[in-house]
Order: sequence, then C-alpha cells, then structure tokens
Amino acid sequence: MNKSDIIEDVSKEDLLDQFQKMMTEYSNVDSEVTSLKQENESLKAQIAYLQRRIFGSTKETYKDPNQLELALEVEEKNLEDLQISSPEEEVIEVVKKKKKAKRKSIPSDLPRQVEVIEPDDVPEGATRIGEEISERIEFSPGKLYVRQIVRPKYRLPEKDNIIISELPSDLIPKCMAGNSLISQFIVGKFYDHIPLYRAQGIFKRSGIDFPKATINGWIRKAAELLSPLYKHIEKKVIQSDYTGLVHEI
Repeated sequence: MNKSDIIEDVSKEDLLDQFQKMMTEYSNVDSEVTSLKQENESLKAQIAYLQRRIFGSTKETYKDPNQLELALEVEEKNLEDLQISSPEEEVIEVVKKKKKAKRKSIPSDLPRQVEVIEPDDVPEGATRIGEEISERIEFSPGKLYVRQIVRPKYRLPEKDNIIISELPSDLIPKCMAGNSLISQFIVGKFYDHIPLYRAQGIFKRSGIDFPKATINGWIRKAAELLSPLYKHIEKKVIQSDYTGLVHEI
C-alpha cells in the first residue's frame, strides 16, 4: 500500500472531525494555561504580601519581591538549625524578670517658663514653709520648653494645717509630657501623617529623646480619653440623612 492509497482511505469528514478534536484540545489547553497564569499571579501577590508582613520593617520599608527566594532560603536555614526535642526530654522553662522601665529625667538645659500659683485666700500671718515644683515638657511651634509650676505652701498661724494650690488639670496625670506636647504628637501622626519614629527624630534634634514606647503610651491614653467624643460623633454621623441614604442603597 502506497501513500496515495492511505490518503484515499481517509475521507474529508474524518479529517474535519480530527481537526475539530485538535482545536477542542487546543482550546482546553489554552484555557488551562490561562487559569494557571492567573493562579500564579495570585500566588505571587500572596507571597509578596506575606514577605512584607514577615520580613518587612516597621519603618515603612517595602521589600522587593525579587528578594523572596533569598528570604525563604534564610528562613529554611533557620528552621534546619532548630532542634526539635523528643517527648521524653525534660522541658525547662526559664522565666526572665522584666526590668521596670526607668523614667527619664527632664533635661536641665531646656528653657524653663516658671508659673507660680498661689493658694486662694491666704490668711494674714500665714508662714511660707516651702513649695511644690512640678515640671511638664510643653511644645510651642518650633521649640520645646519646660513649664515649671511652682505652688507655695503655707502653714496657718492658728491651726496646724498646710495649704497649697491644686495642680492644673493634665491630660495624663503625673506625666512628664504636657498637654501641648501630647497634642503635637497626635496631630503629627493622624493629621500630618508623620510616623512616630520620624517625630521622635525631630524632637531628638531639639535636644530630647522620647522613647517610642513612651510616645505610644501617651497617644493610647489620649485616645481612651477621646473615646466618648468619638462615639458621640459616630452616633451623629450615623443619624444624618446622608449616611441613612447610603445604608438604604
């Protein structure tokens, strides 16, 4: 049987049927390839996100996805170095005592703005026996200064009593930071979008280094005090006509 005989045995219908089958298979393969490409892109995005969460810096640093392989190699190497203890091995827990943070003193070279608050209605003949001095680091645009509050103490002539003025109300009682300084940190972070580590560097150049954890604590306590105001505003916004229309839509 020669080639011409084979060609004659194959009808046009058979050739057309085979061609349609090949096109169907090609279409299925093309769809599968497209699906795999989409899945690959999705996995790349997930890996890049996880990489930023695991290996990224808290200082707004973005890691290049091309560094993924190196980062994973380091992670795998660290896992290989870990020794998994057997169930028979005794587990000894070492509890370290947490050191109490030492409060930093206010720098003596910062300018002082002295404010004397005398008690009300000091009787005639009262003897001044001393004074209480409280200091708060305050902020005015462009500079830091210390607000020094002097409260003279008096002993009454007829009674063995001592009178002294009350301290002005503070946002955070017994805090080294005054209300204006805490307000500056809040405005800088939430209005001017200045990260805390940058604000920390700005004040460090002014001569005082506030620990980042301390600044976080000030902002957290201020947020707690502002919580009732936030809830009140939220209630008013939800009750407004515009948001009601949005909810209906």
